[in-house]
Amino acid sequence: MSEESTIGSSRFLSLFGACLLGLATIASAWSGYQAAVWSGNSQVSFIKASNTLNEGNARFLLGVQMMMADGNMYLQASSQYLLGKGLEEPARLALAKGIESTMQKDFKKFVTWAKVQYKKTGKPHNPFDNPEYLLMRLGGAEAMRNKSNAIFKKGQEEGAFGDSYVLTVVFFSIVLFFAGMASVMRQRMLQITFLGAGTVTFLYTLIRLVTLPIA
Repeated sequence: MSEESTIGSSRFLSLFGACLLGLATIASAWSGYQAAVWSGNSQVSFIKASNTLNEGNARFLLGVQMMMADGNMYLQASSQYLLGKGLEEPARLALAKGIESTMQKDFKKFVTWAKVQYKKTGKPHNPFDNPEYLLMRLGGAEAMRNKSNAIFKKGQEEGAFGDSYVLTVVFFSIVLFFAGMASVMRQRMLQITFLGAGTVTFLYTLIRLVTLPIA
């Protein structure tokens, strides 16, 4: 091989190594940026999920308290009604009606439902047996918990994307190592070996990179 050919080959390898080094540096910086953004998005999602779950728990506790209040009012009204009817005491019947009038408006419709069912079937019905009652009192809490789970799952996916970008940073760092080693090698075969390894790693990592979503 002539001297001119050797010099030309050496210049080509140096130029190729410099281009590989520059591309890997840019791609590594982009991957690091995306990893940071995805990680931040994941943390935000986890915070939202936690806040939503706390709100759901608060609604659940409120719903339970409302159920206890409904049960207490219904028990008092039923007791006074049965005593007033059994002992023929109009005052107790009036008290039962008075208690019913102080019940929550959304609960009264279930009390009415129980009375209607009793008239239709002749069997006592409890307003709490209506499935819509639990939905009314605890449905909001369940919806918030489901929403929290969905946001948490989103945060996990965002965290996984961030981890994938971190892995590409690692691979691009390997490319930088190969390109850097090729630049200091004096033997042409070693230069080609390191540049070849760096090129293969770069192309593999680049394929992984383009398949990842952008934040």
